Amino acid sequence: MVRTQISLDEQEYAAAKKENAGNGAAYPDGFTINIKVRGEEGAPLTFPLLLHAQLESNPKEIEGFPKNADLTSEMDATMSADGKLVVKEFHLGLRNPE
Repeated sequence: MVRTQISLDEQEYAAAKKENAGNGAAYPDGFTINIKVRGEEGAPLTFPLLLHAQLESNPKEIEGFPKNADLTSEMDATMSADGKLVVKEFHLGLRNPE
């Protein structure tokens, strides 16, 4: 997700960081990161793991949240047993681009 921070347009990232200031300690910039392991429910985990990660600046969809600070990025990847991460797809942009 560090790549996401670097890749975001500086003004949009700064706006999202300012809007989320003080909204949590886990990710001081105020973003939420969700990671899901894909696969059959109830089946044991096997490698490579299929991962989906999403970074959001406004996960609660707060009314009045500035549009220029409403950011999301998504990534699909695989992780091998030795921890090697291979990105399969990456998307960066506004949550609801018009």
